[in-house]
Amino acid sequence: MHELGELHRKIDLIMGMEEFTMASLDDLVAEVAAEKDFDASVAKFIQGLEAQLTAAGSDPAKIQAVLDGMLANKAQLAAAITTPGPGPTA
Repeated sequence: MHELGELHRKIDLIMGMEEFTMASLDDLVAEVAAEKDFDASVAKFIQGLEAQLTAAGSDPAKIQAVLDGMLANKAQLAAAITTPGPGPTA
């Protein structure tokens, strides 16, 4: 019975990481798209990726969740980088 409880705990942990990663990824796409030029968009993307990987620490599951989220949304990320918006609103 203890094993079942541990399995549920791990599933809950994974589901929480996925939700965190997706929310972070959505925020990153919005921030990248808000930049006014290509260079600023790329810089914002790199900063966001660095922040997500830093938050993941050395946990392989969290790192994989970040990478999986980026791969699943690569078209959205590419569009945000190559089609910058009007610039950040201060």
